[in-house]
Order: sequence, then C-alpha cells, then structure tokens
Amino acid sequence: MNNMCEKMNKLKAGLIGCGSIANYAHLPNLVKIENVDLAWVADIIEERAVEASKKYNVPKYTLDYHEILEDPEIDFVVITTPPDTHVDIAIDALKSGKHIFLEKPVAATLEDAVRLYNFAKGKDLKIGLGFCLRFHGMFKFVKELIVNGTVGEPIMMWRNAIGAAIGVAAPSRWVFDKKRSGGMLVENAVHIFDAFRWYAGEYESVEAYVKTVTKDLNIEDTVVASLRFRNGCYGSLVQTWVATHSWEAWGIVGRKGTVTVNGYVVGDMRVSWRGEAEREIRIKEDPGVMYFKEMVSFVDSIVNNKPVFADLVDGIRSMEVAIAVQKSGEENRPVKLPLINL
Repeated sequence: MNNMCEKMNKLKAGLIGCGSIANYAHLPNLVKIENVDLAWVADIIEERAVEASKKYNVPKYTLDYHEILEDPEIDFVVITTPPDTHVDIAIDALKSGKHIFLEKPVAATLEDAVRLYNFAKGKDLKIGLGFCLRFHGMFKFVKELIVNGTVGEPIMMWRNAIGAAIGVAAPSRWVFDKKRSGGMLVENAVHIFDAFRWYAGEYESVEAYVKTVTKDLNIEDTVVASLRFRNGCYGSLVQTWVATHSWEAWGIVGRKGTVTVNGYVVGDMRVSWRGEAEREIRIKEDPGVMYFKEMVSFVDSIVNNKPVFADLVDGIRSMEVAIAVQKSGEENRPVKLPLINL
C-alpha cells in the first residue's frame, strides 16, 4: 500500500530537447529524483530522442513536444532547447497548465523574454530558471559568508574567463549564432551576472569594450566590462573565447573579508577576514552536483508550493546586463540599468 501511495505521489515530467545539457545534467538527474517519473522525452532529431529514451528508460519519446503537453498526467516540463525556441515552447506549456523548468537564458532576445514574462504573469504555475551556480558549493559558501557578515557586503567582484568554460568548448554550433543563442554574454556570461546579482543586488550601470576577433563569427567573442551596482559595489568581467588555453578566476572583496578562487566551479579557494589569517577552503565537488540540487529544489517548489529559487524576473534582470554590455560596446558609452521596467 505504501509503495502504491509513493507511486501516486510522484510528479510526472517530460523533457524537451535532448542535446548536450540535457544529457550531461538533466536526464541523468531527473531519473535519480525519487518523487519524479520521467515519462516523455522530445527532440526534433529522432535519433537523439530514441537514444535518450533507451538510455534513461523513458517510456515515451516524440519529435513533437506538443504530444507531451497534451498528456494530462504531465505535471512539469524541462525545456533544454536552444534559447530562440524557449519562449514559444514555454508559452505552449503554460497554456497546457504545466510547470516549467527553463534552462538559462530565458530567451535569445530581451523582447522575447518580456513576452514570456507578460504571458506568465498571474498564472499559478511555477517557472524556474537554470541558474545552477546558486547550488554550487563554492558559490553557495560565498553567499553564506556575505549573509552572515564574515565577508560582509560586497564592494568589489570579478570574473576572468579566458578560454572555454571548464576548458571545454561550446558543444553546439547554435551557440555561435546570435539569433539562436543571443551571443556569448547572453548564453554563457549570464551565469555570472546572476551570481553577482545574487551577491550584491541590483545593477546600476555597465561600461564595456566588446569585439569579435574570430573571422565569420556573428557573436562577440572578447569582452572587458565594468559593472556598477546600486549598493556602490564595483564588478568586472573579462571574457574571451579566442585564447589558445584556458585560465579562470573569480572573487569578491567585502567590507570585512575577501574570497579568491583560482578556477571557476573547480579550483582553489582562499578566504580571509579581519582579525583572522588567510586560509584555504576545500570545496571539491563534481560540477554535475549543482544541477541535481537545482532540480530537487525546483521539484520541491511544486510539491510544497514554495517560490522557485530563481524566477523569470531573475532571468530577465541577469539577461539584460548581458545585453547592456553588448550595447555599451556597440555604442561606446555607459548603459544604465534596468533596460526595462517589470
């Protein structure tokens, strides 16, 4: 009887888009969550849908995601398609009464992101954004140091991303098509823009140098950006996909302490605060763990009717920083934020 009750209480899910992030993170994690039953997968490429269905023992696959949305038993969908398709799929899912886990960014353009925001407003459905850094051990630890006063309010933050993230080039060609991805900043740097906002609050302005070095590329591939927050904190982003080897670092100087990381989601962290000696903090976890934790949190928000860890406002506010950086580089001037009022 208990087993029957557990089965009845499971949330039924469908995943739309069986590409790289789905196979690296979301498919293996969804099948590990005890109160989730992954019932469908969809992809426009049949081979990928079939492979995902077999590998993860998913009963049904389809080339048309509408089949998933038409299934009355489906409680939520996970959307892991390219950004230019996010909004139309998400709106269809909302029309079908499904909760949504949406991979970042919200969309390839700010206009599309706002279109989804306006459509979702007032609906009693969860939309969670895939800002996985909020669940990574190092990033979460730094948040705790800020909140508990050990490091204190941020006064300066930085992120240096020289070469591909974690030493791995973007696996999908659509990333290099601005109409599909929004560009390097919108598709990739949006992660750090969200983390910085999580730490220091709302942005006030940006000023940046942006260029494309790689021939025949229609997205930016090299950026130096200065960021200013309403609380007076300064930030910087130095990012390029042109480098011949990778080097990454990030950190924060607070009013009471300092954190430096030589790396990104894998690396050496050092922490110091007033009255205490500098020390090394060892937080070594597989980067895949953060994806599992964020999905568990999203499922919990549905089951217990709690706010999601990152919503559409978070997604838009971080995305518009990326677009403001692009705009500053193109127009050679500082750009004030926010770009839109929600």
